[in-house]
Amino acid sequence: MAPLDLLDLIVILSLPLLHAIETLTWLIRSIARPGQTAWVITRTNLVLFFSRFFYLSFVTLMYYRLETGMSYEHALRLLWSAFLLSCLLQLMLVRPFGFAVGSRIGVLFGVDIVEPKLRKQNALSEYFIYNVFAVLLISLGILLPILLAYAFPDQRLTLSMSYQAMNAVGTYVLLTKVDSHLSKSLDAGDLVNEVLSYGLGRSLAFALLFLALFGMEVLQR
Repeated sequence: MAPLDLLDLIVILSLPLLHAIETLTWLIRSIARPGQTAWVITRTNLVLFFSRFFYLSFVTLMYYRLETGMSYEHALRLLWSAFLLSCLLQLMLVRPFGFAVGSRIGVLFGVDIVEPKLRKQNALSEYFIYNVFAVLLISLGILLPILLAYAFPDQRLTLSMSYQAMNAVGTYVLLTKVDSHLSKSLDAGDLVNEVLSYGLGRSLAFALLFLALFGMEVLQR
């Protein structure tokens, strides 16, 4: 098994940081002072914008590694490591640690923060399954072209483009079922009590992907 180098570590860290920032944007919105919804969304969209650089780092370096002879087993190792770390980070962010980090980032971007008023949170909110499904589709739209490129090396570009359809369906579900629900909760002043279900849904999706990828690597040994 080849040792990990600096580029591998960047790949492994890029995806979890992307996912963490996506969750932190909703955490910041949930603890922002009421009456500044439009301002908060604008500022947190700036936070979200920076997460795209982690996505670009992940995809670019994975394809670079693939084109320079990275083995299938090594690719699986990088991918399951990234999703395992994504799962663990999501679990950390739905705890008080996440609110503390969100508060500091929110203040850094000019958002007024208030102490969160938590009631008993419903871990399995009505949008939970939609959240899991959307994250799985979006992630598979990224993963499958990379893995199938080993089986069809001459169609790598076609695969990377065609699987954007899966990514698009996942994004549609995310926007219409998950983000719309969270936005309504934000308007109602109850978003802070929805982030637990949001984070747990993402954690479950990442855990399923980790188990699938790790199992694939074990079968290759």
